[in-house]
Amino acid sequence: MENIDTESPVIGFRPIEIPSGEKHLTPSGAELELVFQGIRIEKEDEEVVTEAICNGYDYLSSVLGQGISYLSKKYIVELTQGENFMHGGILMKFPESGIKSLKGNPSYERDRTQSSVVHELVHSITPYEDLPMFAEMIYIVEKGHPERINEIERFLSEGKLKKQHVSGLSNIANWLGYSSPEELVREFSRNNLDYLKAKLAKELVSYSETESGQ
Repeated sequence: MENIDTESPVIGFRPIEIPSGEKHLTPSGAELELVFQGIRIEKEDEEVVTEAICNGYDYLSSVLGQGISYLSKKYIVELTQGENFMHGGILMKFPESGIKSLKGNPSYERDRTQSSVVHELVHSITPYEDLPMFAEMIYIVEKGHPERINEIERFLSEGKLKKQHVSGLSNIANWLGYSSPEELVREFSRNNLDYLKAKLAKELVSYSETESGQ
């Protein structure tokens, strides 16, 4: 949801031929396979991107428990010169600006970029915005940045959110018992984090099981 008012929508997944990539262990020991493509970057910067994806996967694993099995363990990371993260199933478009944020200060910019990585990882199971936005919002609040939720509230009130993001917020509001997206973003940061994480895990598993026909 980086630069949420300008992110390009993805309507669905398209079949792609998946090349082999390098295997990486996350800090918790999960094995991910990453295929890098796009603009050339320094090896150090590639390691920064790898670390962000591995840390994001581990964060989601801690939240989702067994539900993490529904997320992909293989990602095609397309490095771009743009400003925005974009998604297409396991294809993650990772902007050069995001690398700079992860390497720099202040901590809000690093955490916001990491929250976008968390968002994109959840897109490996869904083209819709509700579950990815929910995960991103939980992460950024847990990191102590409710101002990001305030920013989303401002975008919403000014009509700057795209239709798919408003729809995502509407679904999250319904899951949490709020009457509208406006009430959701106004009250979101006041919720207990364990409660929010349990809700995310429940809804992600429910969606995944429905999609797989279980």
